Amino acid sequence: MLTKNKIKQINEEGWYWAEGPVVVCNYGDQSTFNFCMCRNHEEATAVASGLNILDWNEMEEEHGDMVKSDTELVRKL
Repeated sequence: MLTKNKIKQINEEGWYWAEGPVVVCNYGDQSTFNFCMCRNHEEATAVASGLNILDWNEMEEEHGDMVKSDTELVRKL
């Protein structure tokens, strides 16, 4: 179940974040890139949060038995 605290944790550990009106991404390597542009910072924050939650949900569905509350699953690309 997603609570406010869980969503906050997902966004802190997620690969997407907002810098002004830009959603930025880094998959854990040396390459950070602009994912998309939004109309303002609030919209970019919402888009980044949604992407992080979708990504977390996908990992839960595929590897739910391997994901623990105190560890991070590192996905192989």
